[in-house]
Amino acid sequence: MPKLPLSEIENTLSEFVDEIRNFAKLHDPDEFESAFMKECIEAPTYEKAYHIVEKRHHWLFGKNKYASYNSFRVSRSQRNKVRRS
Repeated sequence: MPKLPLSEIENTLSEFVDEIRNFAKLHDPDEFESAFMKECIEAPTYEKAYHIVEKRHHWLFGKNKYASYNSFRVSRSQRNKVRRS
């Protein structure tokens, strides 16, 4: 097995830690929504995008953020309503 230079290992670990920190932000509803919007670019439907982000949240925290896609939609709608007022 080839040995990697220490600097390359440090860079890889640093990138990994940054990615975990970004995932950990999913606990915040606004960050969850931001991740959802990013997934909407590639996902065929909004519901699929929601499930992709929800799987990440479940992997990190051991439970879903929202009970269902409809629950997410209602919560998102309520937050947007508050932002507009």
